[in-house]
Amino acid sequence: MVSDLSAECQLNVSALLVRYRGNNPIFAAKTRRQGMRKSVYLIFALLALGIALTHVRKEDVKQADVLAEAIERDPMPTYVDSLLGYSMRYPSFFERATDSLMEREGAACFRYWNGELIELSAFLVPNPHGFSASQGMDSLGSLLHATDRHLGKDCFILSGPLYRDGGLMAGYLYHAKYVRHRRLWFVLRLVYPKSYGKAVRRLKAQVNRWRVWEEDPPSPFLLGE
Repeated sequence: MVSDLSAECQLNVSALLVRYRGNNPIFAAKTRRQGMRKSVYLIFALLALGIALTHVRKEDVKQADVLAEAIERDPMPTYVDSLLGYSMRYPSFFERATDSLMEREGAACFRYWNGELIELSAFLVPNPHGFSASQGMDSLGSLLHATDRHLGKDCFILSGPLYRDGGLMAGYLYHAKYVRHRRLWFVLRLVYPKSYGKAVRRLKAQVNRWRVWEEDPPSPFLLGE
């Protein structure tokens, strides 16, 4: 009986307390103030986040615009490979790379890094089956996840998302020209962030117009049959 009365008393007290809080203007005002403070804090937090994101976007746009102007104004020196004789033009402020890619015979790579990577490289890809440009475009286009393909005379251009070591490099694209010569593909490839598409327009145009040799190619002995 005592325990029953205690439970009843507890329920009655709880009900009275709830009723008191609901009818008490001081407690109600305090509750409203707490709710308002939370709302104000949330608004300030959202404003701060919005300002930070806007600042980041503006910085990205600013860097891309500065780079675009630098590329457009650059004299673009010409690199000539000492072994195979091919040539490529590159921005003078890009740095020559010396990583594992350069271990390939006849490869050259120039890079720009300022929080984002832009890379212009030339290298060779074997064509052991002697594929035509059309066959090579289909084969390599599938292998390289190309989303855009253009066929030319003894050459083709591939564009798409960049994969390295089997994994997708999120936010990066490639634009590459493959030129057929006997059982080899001579490749000029541009790698760049998707957000820098306008900044590298001149480099993409150079890839599209690229000729492997300015004059006649070197001896077939060097290039293989």
